[in-house]
Order: sequence, then structure tokens, then C-alpha cells
Amino acid sequence: MNSRFRLLTCALALFSAAVASAQTVINVAFGSTPYTGLSAVPGSTSSDVWNLWSAPNGAVDGSWLSGALVDATGAATLVEGEARSTTDQLWNGGIPGNAITLFDSYWHLSGLGTLTVTISGLAEYSVHDLYIYGARRTDDPDILVGPGSSAFTVGSTTLTTSYDGSVSSFDESINYVRFVSLVADSKGMIIFTADESISNGFSLVSPTTPVPEPATYAALAGLAALGLAIQYRRRKTA
Repeated sequence: MNSRFRLLTCALALFSAAVASAQTVINVAFGSTPYTGLSAVPGSTSSDVWNLWSAPNGAVDGSWLSGALVDATGAATLVEGEARSTTDQLWNGGIPGNAITLFDSYWHLSGLGTLTVTISGLAEYSVHDLYIYGARRTDDPDILVGPGSSAFTVGSTTLTTSYDGSVSSFDESINYVRFVSLVADSKGMIIFTADESISNGFSLVSPTTPVPEPATYAALAGLAALGLAIQYRRRKTA
């Protein structure tokens, strides 16, 4: 392996390390109880910030604009959201007792209506992963909250949770579903719907344009200078 190849390998490794984890996560909790903490997204922390959407209890055919959302670090974004219920009343509900308190609070419809959530302000045709949470304690005394499962639909794909007790960990298909590589439409929107389901909230994971740290640029500049020095020395001794 010659010196140039070794330098190129080092440069690529430095750049890859600088940009490998570049992503933005936006968390939204549904219901009346604020939540801060873990999500199902790998790398989440106990201090992650969540936006709270609390619906007007008993609203029918309602629409609520959230305004701009913050990301998991609390930084402002250009992403907004809208929630709308059709046919039946939308209620905040929930009882405490879950180890992950995100699941202590939720939205539910009182009948056979549909909840539609629109996420807007995304770059057109950008790619995202969407985690949607849907679970409650099975000893919840509210008899109007529907069965022990929740169904969520994006486009023609429907994914379902099936929960059977209090929530102590994030388990895919048990208390959340994950839609991978969703493409925002030409208006920069992603839309999902829920039937007569428990909906605790969602996490949107978006790639960001990577910008290496200044130290990375300095290291790359050093490698370039070293490469030039080696080349100069070889020419001089040739």
C-alpha cells in the first residue's frame, strides 16, 4: 500500500466519522401530559425534548395547527403539523403507571372516526423514517378507548400495534410501529391516519446535510499538506 493510498484512506475515515450520525429527530406527544425522555429512535436520551399536542376534548371534525416544532435538542425547525378528527369526537385520555410515561397519555376517538396527522415544512421528496406510538394500560377504566391494538396508515401501508399491559420498554409492533424511508410529497408533506386507536404521538427522523466540525477540516488540511510534502520529496530525490 503506497503513501497516497494510506493518506486517502485516512481522509475518508475522518470525513465518514464526522458525518455518520447526522440526523434530526422531532418528537410529538399526544394528550394532556408533557413528556421528556426516550423515544424508540436509536440514540435517544432521557433528556430528549418532546412537543406536546393537547386536543380540545370532545371536538368533532376539528383541526389543530401546532405551529413550528422543535427538535429533540430543543432547537427550532421549519417543520409544522396539523391534526384533524373526522366523524367522531377526539379526546385526551390515559392513566399513569407506565414505566415509560409517554404511554400514560394519549388521544382516542369515541367511535369509528379517523384521525389524520399532516407533517409539513419538509423538503420536497426528502426521505424520512416515522415512528408512531400506540399503546395504553389494559386496566384503563375508560371503556370508549377501543381494542388492545392500534392501526396506523401511510399511503397504502397499514401497521398495527398489539399491547397487553403496562409499557416498560419500546417494542416494535407491540407499542409502536415504524415506517422506513417515507418520501415527502411535492408539497413537503407526510400524512398518516389512525382509526379507532390509541395514539400516543410520533417521532420523525430526518437526515440532515452533514457539516464536518472545524477540527475535521484541520485534520484533512494536515493530511493534504503531508501528501504534498511526500510528493515534493519524491520528486526531489528522483
